[in-house]
Amino acid sequence: MKKKTDLAIEFLNKYSDKFRCPLCSSDIFILPAEKSVQCENHHTFDISKKGSLQLVNKFVKTEYDQALFTSRTEMMAAGLFKPVFSKIAENIQDDEFVIDAGSGEGSALIDLANNKKVAAVGFDLSNQGIQASTRGLAEGNLLFVVGNLANLPLKDQSVDTIINLLSPASYQEFKRVLKTDGQILKIIPNSQYLHEIREFVAEKNPHINSTYENTDVIKNLQEHFSQIEVVDINYNFALNTPELKANMFGMTPLTWSLDEEIKQEFIKSSIDNITIDLQMLKIRK
Repeated sequence: MKKKTDLAIEFLNKYSDKFRCPLCSSDIFILPAEKSVQCENHHTFDISKKGSLQLVNKFVKTEYDQALFTSRTEMMAAGLFKPVFSKIAENIQDDEFVIDAGSGEGSALIDLANNKKVAAVGFDLSNQGIQASTRGLAEGNLLFVVGNLANLPLKDQSVDTIINLLSPASYQEFKRVLKTDGQILKIIPNSQYLHEIREFVAEKNPHINSTYENTDVIKNLQEHFSQIEVVDINYNFALNTPELKANMFGMTPLTWSLDEEIKQEFIKSSIDNITIDLQMLKIRK
């Protein structure tokens, strides 16, 4: 079995022409012996022992910690977003170059790479999320990068599909790196998304709103793109074990302000199903 650093180098050897230096925008090349990449102006970036590439000057502290990524990994393995991942895969063709902008712990891209013959790169500012993602590295089709969505280290018009799953976006950057005939698959919450948890949390914290609307998100998108097709994704997911409830509680920002006592209250609650109510926005330039 190849080392993860070797898998990363293998991917970069195939697709280095897609990348550019985040500091000076010049071409990059691989230094296999040093386990790093370097640009024409000698800006150098390391490949970690876990096989991720660090295309940032320094790590940025985020609100997402290791416990959250562990909970998300467990929930995705339990099938929480399986219908979402299937819908994404249906809209991506083999041989595309795909990025996940805000890839978190990597589950969406890992699932995609297992079902489509694509080359895929996940970008996230959270180093902990990216390191968790490298569990899915396989033969030459995946890379995970610590990178800034507002300054993607990719060349103009280099990407076929951008996945943006429940994550912030940088639409100017998306338009820059997207091919003329490329697409964005943006997943956003709809009004009933996790309403059971939202209502539970609102009872404990009056600063949390028990309702949600995505009107502002769509309005903002319409200022940047004219071709937007909306696909609804709606289903229920069973929280039928204490472990699932604990991980569900741990993975959502809705619960960040709540303590362990309230977590235990949630685990013992009668909430045994949650609503997944999402919209996939299929966006073209």
